[in-house]
Amino acid sequence: MNRIDVVIRSLGQAELSLIKDVFSNENYWHDSRYEQQVNGEAEYLFAWLDGSPIGHLLLLWNGTSDEPVASDLKNCPHIQNLCVLEKHRRKGVGTTLMECAETLAKERGFTRIGLSVGTENLTAKKLYERLGYVEQTSFGIIIASWIVVNEDGQSEENSASIVYMVKAMS
Repeated sequence: MNRIDVVIRSLGQAELSLIKDVFSNENYWHDSRYEQQVNGEAEYLFAWLDGSPIGHLLLLWNGTSDEPVASDLKNCPHIQNLCVLEKHRRKGVGTTLMECAETLAKERGFTRIGLSVGTENLTAKKLYERLGYVEQTSFGIIIASWIVVNEDGQSEENSASIVYMVKAMS
C-alpha cells in the first residue's frame, strides 16, 4: 500500500462550507456533527491533503445509540461514518483516521472503542479486523435506521443490517 501523508484535525467552523462542497452527498450531516463537536459530544475528524479534505469520521464520546449495543456497552466511544474519497482509498487515509480516533479515546481514559459496519461492506469489515476490531456476535445482526433529508427537503428513513465491532485498547 502506498500510504499518503495526511493531516488529521477536528473540523473548524470556517471549514464547514468547504466540507459541504467536497462531501456534498452528505450535506445533511455536517452542521449537526459540527454542533455535536462544539457541545463536547463528539470529535468530527477530517483528513487533509494539501489543504483539501479527503476523508472524515465522527467519534461519539457517549457511544452508539443503536440497541441493544447502547444498553450493553457503557463507557465505549463509537466511531461512525468513516469515509474517504474514492481516489484516495487504499492509501492509508482510513487507517490514519481510525488511529487518530483511537488515540483521542485513549487520552480520555477509554479502554475500548466500537463501531458498526454494514453486513454487506466486507471491505470495511476487513479493514476494521486488521486494525484489531472484533465482531460482537452476542448482538447478532442489528437493523439500524436513520432519517435523512433529501434534496427536496423531505425526510426519508433509511436502514441497514449491521454488526457491531469492538477493539480493546491498552
